[in-house]
Amino acid sequence: MAKAALVIGSRGQDGQLLGGYLSGKSYSVTGLHRQSPVSLLDFEEVRRLIRSVLPDEIYYLAAYHHSSEEAMPDHSLLWRKSREIHIDGLAHVLDAVVLEKPTARVFYASSSLIFSQGNEEGLSEDSPPDPSTAYGLSKLMGMQMIEYFRKHKGVFAGAGILFNHESEFRSEHFLSMKLVRAALKAQKGESPRIKIGDPTARVDWGYAGDYVKAMHLMLTADQPDDFVIATGQLRSVEDLAGTAFTKLGLDWRDFISVDTSLLSRRFLPRRGNPRKIAETLGWKPETGFEQMIEKMLSFHGGRIDPREK
Repeated sequence: MAKAALVIGSRGQDGQLLGGYLSGKSYSVTGLHRQSPVSLLDFEEVRRLIRSVLPDEIYYLAAYHHSSEEAMPDHSLLWRKSREIHIDGLAHVLDAVVLEKPTARVFYASSSLIFSQGNEEGLSEDSPPDPSTAYGLSKLMGMQMIEYFRKHKGVFAGAGILFNHESEFRSEHFLSMKLVRAALKAQKGESPRIKIGDPTARVDWGYAGDYVKAMHLMLTADQPDDFVIATGQLRSVEDLAGTAFTKLGLDWRDFISVDTSLLSRRFLPRRGNPRKIAETLGWKPETGFEQMIEKMLSFHGGRIDPREK
């Protein structure tokens, strides 16, 4: 009998990739997204959903994102939305699991933003959290809820501390896709003029398709636990821009300028240490940085320069 999976946040980058990956493994996949008739903020609706689907695995990927290069919204709104999605909705799902399907396994997508900055060894599961944003703080509180239900309610639940990951399904308001889209426009003969805040900012970037495999490994493991999911390597924004444009036979400096006033917060280099998940579950990234960018370009119609393959 096929396993049943519930993917919450099914239309986001990770949700699309995970849904396809699980379907390929013959799972019956139910997706929940912002346009679904079920609200995460209504416990009875969530409970009925769990009772109806009876999922073997639940992937809580829902998130309220805010880019560092977008205008900062009202802080009370930012905190309310973060709390609703990262904490309240998760609590409803976990409570419903206890009542309706206590054997269900739950994955929670946390974030490297639970940390304020990196260190020489790379940030691990034992690194002290120190969130400096509403997003990071609410994700940390979600992790604490996962730990509570795991220890005191017997739920098989684990959090993946996800470092930056990109794919062909990334939304256009993220910097990575802004740069990829600019390169694609430039190859078509257009003259995109975009600005970036800090080309020297370094990020631990991985391919989202690899990261959803780590999520699945976590829920099919013998024991529930929390894991850092990262590459352990830092690359700069300039590396990403340069690779995207060079793959198409172009020079990024002809189209992109720097404007530090765009930054609403500064990037501090956060490099993940994925040793625990590698040693415990055997996971490691399969897709390199340049291969990831090539996937993003090719999916959206980019013609890769033969010299760059």
